[in-house]
Amino acid sequence: MAAIQILVVFFGIFVLLSVIKKFKRGRLSRKEFIFWASIWIAIITVTLIPGVATFFANLFDIGRGADVVLYTSVIVLFYVVFLLYSKIEKTEREMTKLVRKIAIEGKDKKQK
Repeated sequence: MAAIQILVVFFGIFVLLSVIKKFKRGRLSRKEFIFWASIWIAIITVTLIPGVATFFANLFDIGRGADVVLYTSVIVLFYVVFLLYSKIEKTEREMTKLVRKIAIEGKDKKQK
């Protein structure tokens, strides 16, 4: 096994344990836990058994296993960016509502 594979496996196990710990502490929902645990288990599996990526490459008629990994990674990254964007937009809307409420309450107190 190459040094990079060992590094990726150890890093993957570390992050997977962190995901489990966050889930147990209630900082991740079940859906988030399943998503992140699946990602890191897949990374560890493909690193330990590179033939898995080749199997999926052949299944989807893609040239190499590395291409499947790259395509999947890009799709997952875009999905995560979309989730982050959605959360930021929601937070901005909530902040705007809160600031308006505070401003109106402050104005009402000054008028009394």
